[in-house]
Amino acid sequence: MKWRVFLLLASTLALFLSAGCGEETIATEEPESVEFQVHFLESTCSSTGAPKGIDNYRVKIVDRTTNPPLVIDDREFNSSETSLKMNGIPQGSNLELTVLGMAAGDTRPVLYGRARNLLVTKNVTTSVDMTLSRYADFSCLDLPPSAANMMFPTVTSLPDGRVLIAGGFTKVKEDSGRFEIFNPSDRAYIYDPTTGEFRQAQNLMNHGRAAHAAIYMPHVQKVLLVGGVDRLYLEKSQAKFPWYWLKESAGTVGRTYELFDTTTEQFQKLDIDWPDETDEMVNPVRRVFPALAYNNDGTVLVTGGGQWKSVRTQMETDPDYQIAEIYAAALSDKPGGFMETFGALTMRAMRSGHQAALLDVKDKLAYHIFWGGNADGPIAEVYIESSDQVSGNFGLFKELEFLDDNTYSSRPFFHTFTPLGNREFLLVGGALYKDNNLQPPKADHAFVVRVNDELRVGVSKVDGLTEGRYFHSTMASDTRNIVVVGGFTAAELDGDTIFATAATDDMRFFDATNRAFVLPPVDSKPLPRAGFGAVALSNDCFLMVGGVDEPSAALEYGSSSIGLVAEQFCPSLVCREATWESACYTE
Repeated sequence: MKWRVFLLLASTLALFLSAGCGEETIATEEPESVEFQVHFLESTCSSTGAPKGIDNYRVKIVDRTTNPPLVIDDREFNSSETSLKMNGIPQGSNLELTVLGMAAGDTRPVLYGRARNLLVTKNVTTSVDMTLSRYADFSCLDLPPSAANMMFPTVTSLPDGRVLIAGGFTKVKEDSGRFEIFNPSDRAYIYDPTTGEFRQAQNLMNHGRAAHAAIYMPHVQKVLLVGGVDRLYLEKSQAKFPWYWLKESAGTVGRTYELFDTTTEQFQKLDIDWPDETDEMVNPVRRVFPALAYNNDGTVLVTGGGQWKSVRTQMETDPDYQIAEIYAAALSDKPGGFMETFGALTMRAMRSGHQAALLDVKDKLAYHIFWGGNADGPIAEVYIESSDQVSGNFGLFKELEFLDDNTYSSRPFFHTFTPLGNREFLLVGGALYKDNNLQPPKADHAFVVRVNDELRVGVSKVDGLTEGRYFHSTMASDTRNIVVVGGFTAAELDGDTIFATAATDDMRFFDATNRAFVLPPVDSKPLPRAGFGAVALSNDCFLMVGGVDEPSAALEYGSSSIGLVAEQFCPSLVCREATWESACYTE
């Protein structure tokens, strides 16, 4: 269940939340009233029913420029009231507005909402929308009835707080002892966490795609979506890695890309049949689960995406998959598209199911780290951007050496690799390459990875994961508190460990201070899901979209239509217990 609150501020007391599009302001001269309009949104995906009845709301305004944050205003009012005066708000920047829904007699919040990065100025009258969600629990989003559930979509956060959800497989059928996951969607959706609105984009993609990659390009305000595949297969026998794709049925979408304009909420459309091998919207190599990295000069590095070892397929040996590509967006003086690299961008290994992350920016040049997804060559490597890539003078890949060769030797596929800041990363899960095959994920495969200035790697074990996983998600609103949720895991059969076909509902918090996983304090568990999209939101909550428990039960199977499932999770760390009665801020 979710409550939606609209804060309409009259006269000169105003809150304005634009999350990057303009200044956020609170005017303080002759303040009038704040009108609250509270709406209850029906839910279909929560199993715990409606939250407790709300007796009152607490509204807090905190100055985040001080340490600890300074409480500017803290008001309490009855949930039946329609107005609240908040006088004497001083001018300042980086203010934070938090609204808590409280039940009678409880000190623990029931509902939560936040608007961040507010700026106080004079003589401005505006309004702000805010969605209240369950505190330390899951809220189900109100979704378009036509939206189908999806597997392997992309979920991309935009600077103004909106989220783009694109593509994903929507159907499954049985085929010769295996499941065929197919019908990639050509639809995309926009989610606005400030209003709770989940709407379809203005137009469709040029081609349905799933198992693709997406990245936001801030200098042109567009999202680049690369690759994908027409269908994946899930073998019923789990003796070896059961997921794979076949080149003869992969389709052409893997060699194409899309551009989504965030200002118009439209995809760039073509006047020709899609794809056209001569058109600039086609890139040379078919890429499935590629990894994208945004360079400091505005170009995008595209890597990997070939076949991996599975029950039916061998590891990719096509040398094209060792060659990376550079995408340059169209600017006023030059067209956009994939640049001709003449094979100059060669990785140290062929990778699929690998992860990329920004390591550092030095002298205005980006350093990107790539981890796993390979059978041969170095486990990890780094790409060092050059100062003149747009002219064809590309950067280079460099192998990363380990400080201790005995510390870490695994080669994970479909793991997560989350930045922790200061050149550290949280490595979680993945199917592990061993004995010439991919093995089920291990319950203890979690590490903190550190890269020093000499590009040498140290790896430290992290305890408390308890359940191995792949095709899971790791979400972070900061570098200190990471949420790991879902994924396919392993199962025991006659004493043997095999790949499980059902997803887990297990969720863990990683505490970067104590370097350990802990169980989150929540009132209910998330839906079991794998192959879903997830991202941190501007209000410090997390969005989870799509995914499956078992594909035949969570995708359209035969004539059974399955609606999209999306949850918003607001963990207790958004307002720790020690701050309930005071500032209620994140650390």
